[in-house]
Amino acid sequence: PAEIVPKFQTRGRIVQQIQERFGPIPSNVRLIGPESTISSDTLRSMASLNLVYCSSVGMEAVIAGQPVLICGNPYYARKGFTINVDSPNQYDRLLEEHAAGKPLMLPPQSVELARRFLYLFKFRYGIRMGLTSDDNRATALRIRDLRELGPGVSFPVDTACDGILHRDEILLPA
Repeated sequence: PAEIVPKFQTRGRIVQQIQERFGPIPSNVRLIGPESTISSDTLRSMASLNLVYCSSVGMEAVIAGQPVLICGNPYYARKGFTINVDSPNQYDRLLEEHAAGKPLMLPPQSVELARRFLYLFKFRYGIRMGLTSDDNRATALRIRDLRELGPGVSFPVDTACDGILHRDEILLPA
């Protein structure tokens, strides 16, 4: 869906890229573009395995307790709660095993680990600095004087600077 959302719009269109690269799609395969009204949640809940390249649907699937096979590098890959593919051969083998009735299982404690990671990512890593304004047309710098970046003026700026200066993680307090 982000392909067509103005704020996040991407340059590539995955359905178009697949059709151009692979030609006619087999009759048992359906490509659902971002303009479709079909709910990704509904499709995800029907699946026995979720194949993800770089989509937040994979994160949603793990939290719902469903196995996720990742072929790309989304922000949540290789964090211990997904099945990560390292080669085309491994991908083929895992799909063949799944199709033969050997279900792929999430690593132990995946749901809890994914929930914790999402909380960390959404609420502690993403620090709103308040240094720019965004009115959906252009981003503008709000700083008019460098003293606005001085110690004690902005808690988010102080947090980032402390992390950089002490070579530590840059996280807002819990």
